[in-house]
Amino acid sequence: QGLFTVGWRYFWRVGLAAVIGYTLGGVLLGYLLWQAAQGRDQGVIRNPWLLGMAVFLAIFAVGGGALGLAYQSIATQRRYGGFVPGRISRGWAIVGIIVAAILAYGAIRLGIQLYGFVTVKEGSLSSQIVLPTTGVNWSEAELLSRSSPASDESIALAGGHAGQVAGVWVSASTARGDIILSEGALDLVSHTVDWGTELNVSDTPSFESSQPAITATPDGTWLVVWREAPDPENPDNPSEILYRECQANICSEATKLSGEQPPECANQGYQNQAPVITVDEQGTRMVVWINEYDNLIYTTWSAGAPPPEEPTGCILALEASEPLSLAAGSTEQFELAFSGPVSGQVLRSSFSSGAWQSIAQPVGDGSAPVLVQDLTDSVHLAWCSPQQALIYRPPGGEQIRIDQPACQGSPTLAVDDHNRIHVIWYTDQLDQKAGQPVEGSFLVESILIDGVFSPPAIAARPAQTIQPEAANDRGGNIYLAWNEEQDGLAEIFQAVQPVYTCSQPPATAIGQAVLNTIQAGNFYPAGSLIPYCGNRFDRLLFAPGPVPGSQIPDTPNGAYDRVDQLVASMQYELLFTTMEYQPDENKDSPGFLLGDAVVDLYNQLAANPENYPRGLTVRILLGNYPNLSTLEYGDQIYHVMEDLHKAGLPEMTNEALGWKVEVANFDGQYPHGHTKFIVVDGKTVVAQGYNYSYLHYSTDHVSGKGESLVDFGLQITGPVAQQSLAVFDDLWSGSSQLSCGTLNPFLGWWELACDWTTASVSHPPEVLKFYLPEDDPSAGSQGTAFSLFRSTKFKESDQAVVDVIGSARESIDFFEVNFSLEMQCMLNLIDPDLCGIEQALSYMEAILNALEENPVKVRVLVTDVNSNGLENFIAADVLMEELEKRGLSELVEMRYWPERMHSKAILIDGQLLIVGSQNMHYSSFGERALTEYSLATENQDAIDTFKQTFEYYWERSLPIEPGSKPTTAQ
Repeated sequence: QGLFTVGWRYFWRVGLAAVIGYTLGGVLLGYLLWQAAQGRDQGVIRNPWLLGMAVFLAIFAVGGGALGLAYQSIATQRRYGGFVPGRISRGWAIVGIIVAAILAYGAIRLGIQLYGFVTVKEGSLSSQIVLPTTGVNWSEAELLSRSSPASDESIALAGGHAGQVAGVWVSASTARGDIILSEGALDLVSHTVDWGTELNVSDTPSFESSQPAITATPDGTWLVVWREAPDPENPDNPSEILYRECQANICSEATKLSGEQPPECANQGYQNQAPVITVDEQGTRMVVWINEYDNLIYTTWSAGAPPPEEPTGCILALEASEPLSLAAGSTEQFELAFSGPVSGQVLRSSFSSGAWQSIAQPVGDGSAPVLVQDLTDSVHLAWCSPQQALIYRPPGGEQIRIDQPACQGSPTLAVDDHNRIHVIWYTDQLDQKAGQPVEGSFLVESILIDGVFSPPAIAARPAQTIQPEAANDRGGNIYLAWNEEQDGLAEIFQAVQPVYTCSQPPATAIGQAVLNTIQAGNFYPAGSLIPYCGNRFDRLLFAPGPVPGSQIPDTPNGAYDRVDQLVASMQYELLFTTMEYQPDENKDSPGFLLGDAVVDLYNQLAANPENYPRGLTVRILLGNYPNLSTLEYGDQIYHVMEDLHKAGLPEMTNEALGWKVEVANFDGQYPHGHTKFIVVDGKTVVAQGYNYSYLHYSTDHVSGKGESLVDFGLQITGPVAQQSLAVFDDLWSGSSQLSCGTLNPFLGWWELACDWTTASVSHPPEVLKFYLPEDDPSAGSQGTAFSLFRSTKFKESDQAVVDVIGSARESIDFFEVNFSLEMQCMLNLIDPDLCGIEQALSYMEAILNALEENPVKVRVLVTDVNSNGLENFIAADVLMEELEKRGLSELVEMRYWPERMHSKAILIDGQLLIVGSQNMHYSSFGERALTEYSLATENQDAIDTFKQTFEYYWERSLPIEPGSKPTTAQ
């Protein structure tokens, strides 16, 4: 502009005026942006048009004013001195136009950047959270039998009353083989089966016993049938079908069901085999077996009556082969399924009105079908096709086909407490990775939910090809067993899938208050299960470390070491989110440690891919944190990429291994994301208050960058992690994912090497299960944990925190970096009367309500650092003044920690501990606040550990005096 108007000679005057004016304007602009950033960090949204006008005035009013003064001076000299040229040469005019155009372009770009920086963008969030959970995780496989079973015989299972199961198998411990019965009881705490005495029900040492089957009557009696071979000294004698009733390890005398002579319809076949047994709701027994000519023979009798001395009759079938499957329908109605050895067809026959239908009907191609009765007495059928597809036929409906993974042998069926059908089968390969099947030995399970089967998930990993057997009890608990041969010795393994209902109330009134809020808030679809019970407290995590005198061992990197230990344990999937992610400087930052842990996972997968049949997925989500120096959101995501590169990660994706690392920014801005939590394999969650920053290291950390910034994390294992997973999905879905073709970009220019895509949600099916910790040593309060989330569309945590504070009866301890009024109340520094208790946030109103109702002892420990300290002291003044008016001041004590502190934890009545990211601050409550996530627990070990930590800091803190100001100038 100076060149264009006054030429080179007097350009310096215009330039100097521009520098001075726009520098002053820049200072004012910086102040305005700082104020905006303060609000944005706290989730307060200002009108972008008003802010844009303020920015325009800040720059151009001051800069333009300075230029005006310069030109006024030059114009005066031109008019009265005459030595300033009145016209500018054409060359200087062109130069001036070019420079002006460049500056105008820069100004426009800056304006666009500024406008984009202050523009509100809603994140892709939901007003309800829907859990993607598809059932309960199977327990780890455990040895069932203490006697060696016959390797060529399968175990048979039956479920009785809720929590009761029994198994029968052939023992190889005797020369001829015996039928062993063992009753089991489900331990509702450890979620394992305690198996009782192994009872020999055949008890015929000189005869070979085999092919046992079992069922349970409505009154809990076990009915056992088996095949008894003829006396070895008289091999031409017929083999027999024997029967016993057992309860509490006491059995009736064995009864022969096959009679002395075969019925005429059996073609004089004397060799009987493969018996099956079932019972209807009235106790009517039905037993079916095959003879040597593939004839089907049956016998039936009523409850309380003795078994018939001779078989009742035959079932007309052109061909039949074992195994048979038999199930009861409604009263005195039964279904039988089997396969034809010649035709290769699955056949089915029905019994009603006292007789089996005239001839068995084919239902499809395949072999070894299996039946199960559901809770409505309907019967379901499944089998493996010749193409190794799983075929399922519902009652009266069209069959459903599952092609992958391959169905080998015979499937097994069970019914859960929601009347959902579970299909379990053996396969030697899973879905493909990079076009190649994953080979191994697997039991997989699929659940019929609303007419659609869930993706098959691994239920167990036997060492060899096996035939599974499943059964459910009347409560819906499902039991699974199979034989394996290891080192020449056959063994029986078992696993259990317990019912998870979470119907018992929390142990404390405070816990009940949280549950009431969650259930009444329309936060989840109607009828959703809230998985607050059955959770195990693992640990509290401490930054920079546990307090002196604690029994918890310290580690060099504090809480970050605990996180990395958890990451190393994953088998399927890591979900990680934090707000702020500082760049690494010397391979020692928390982010680099995380990257190093990810590289270790990659190396484990590459070295032992068979241990990870689904591969490994790592998702890292940042909060889209604003950067004032670049006027951009979320550029810290490149720090993640740099850490992965520096840690030595060779690739983000490897389809052959099933390796996948995905990195994204939360797609909301103004407000951005403030959540900080981790979910591993859908079973363990850590809610955190700390960011990934050097500041949380201890001051003596080897990096030299630690400031001992105090904060906490809470780790829980159990069903509540499914809520955490669903919350992560809500944040991840629609987020801005960074896709990079290389981890070694030219000159470190990640912006050129990477593209942005929209993130989508997917999971291995194994992580979408309620995980019930097997070693949970406790019940009641020890198992209660709550997931608490808030966003602009989902206010669960806001309401729950307010309600539990208001429900306090004895005490509340706040360990909070923030304890504020509304945002504008910072101006109380200028006008002390601007804000009063009317500007209190909902959490402070809840404190006052609790104090009015009960003599609650409240302790508040805050920071005095930076603007946080100013806001805390202002709020303390207002609160204490109000308490004085109400005569309640003796109940509340407020102190500040004179060093660095960033924690967000509350303990109510010594009964419920809340730890996470949510501050007691206007940034964390209300319509336009940040996303936040916390966990709450009633676990006494967690509470005791927190109490010890709180008392340590409380005793070393300083009181906040009325009218005092923060003393820390950091």
